[in-house]
Amino acid sequence: MNPQLIADLRETNNQYVDNDLKYRYVKMNRQTNEDSFTRLEHQFKYSDNTKIIRKQVEKYEELVKELNSFNASYLYSYSGRHKCS
Repeated sequence: MNPQLIADLRETNNQYVDNDLKYRYVKMNRQTNEDSFTRLEHQFKYSDNTKIIRKQVEKYEELVKELNSFNASYLYSYSGRHKCS
């Protein structure tokens, strides 16, 4: 395979990964204004910031999953105690 093609594919893949993380970060913060996008793009220029953002997003997503699991368990136990006749 052409080395330039491989490099281009790798760059494209990295951009997809970055865009996915940006989307998840925006979703986490519920911010969609121009200033927040500009700040986010600036932060992604530095790999240390990207690592921090990734950890924040992953922790947030973990907490959301735990909360959803708790809510589902609560609703299940609540519905079992209050069955309609």
